[in-house]
Amino acid sequence: MKKIFAISIFILSLNQIIAQTPHPLDFFPHHEGDIFEYFFPTTAEYFQNIITQDSLGDDGKYYIIMDSPSNTKWSVDTMDFEVRNRKWGGIGPLNNYSNLLFKLNADSGDTWTVVRDSFLTIRADVIDVFSANLFGEDVVIKVIDYSDSVSGLYFCSYWLSSKFGIIREYGDPPWEPVYYMRGAEIDNVTYGTVTSINIYLNKAYPNNFTLNQNYPNPFNPTTTISYALPLESKVTLEIYDITGKLIQKHVSQSEQAGYHNFIWNGKNSNNFDVASGVYIYRFIAASLENKDVFSKSDKMMLVR
Repeated sequence: MKKIFAISIFILSLNQIIAQTPHPLDFFPHHEGDIFEYFFPTTAEYFQNIITQDSLGDDGKYYIIMDSPSNTKWSVDTMDFEVRNRKWGGIGPLNNYSNLLFKLNADSGDTWTVVRDSFLTIRADVIDVFSANLFGEDVVIKVIDYSDSVSGLYFCSYWLSSKFGIIREYGDPPWEPVYYMRGAEIDNVTYGTVTSINIYLNKAYPNNFTLNQNYPNPFNPTTTISYALPLESKVTLEIYDITGKLIQKHVSQSEQAGYHNFIWNGKNSNNFDVASGVYIYRFIAASLENKDVFSKSDKMMLVR
């Protein structure tokens, strides 16, 4: 009797484990009309990714178009559980699905090549898989790092959650998220906070000077450098190559308090394209009210 009872408990536990293991496709939900809302903690802004098209191709893959600030086209292979887009558009083949961004069935310790060319190879590493509760739902989260397989240069990390898909992205430095999910509407069910307008909203004046990591990074051909001013300030933004040579300099004698963006097009002061490589941008803000001066530098990578 004890033996039968023990076997019954084992079978029950096994069934619970199987029931709690998400299907790989659960990590990238996609239904036409789904809304995924994200928050930028450094700028107090938010944005939405909205799936406007979700169609099954002749090759058996789903092709997704998103109304979003970037990465608008995706492919989802329901057989191999591979998700592709063109996050790093300047590397490898020139098509919308050249980057193998996610392997939905990957486990902790798994690695794969995202995209490669003669300049560099971007590698994905699943560094952690853990259970959590998100918006009142029990989920499994996978943390995936992306880096250059030769130099080890870190690019970014994604947190991929069952039931919700991408919930966070970290840049460089990696200890603060570039953005994180604050709500979603998936298959007509709402989780967390979702607004009704697909624009940047909810701006508030910053309390401190801030320079953010450029986005995207690496980039080709343009990237956005965002910064925050608590007071009206004179702003200087300088871009140097890795040898310290000044490539471009932007000076604004007066900018109002608030959040600002500077877009660099990968050109020097003579309007010529610069070569692929690592560049340094230096931000200097001098308050016109109390003469406070803020200065900070960061690195970015141009990949042509």
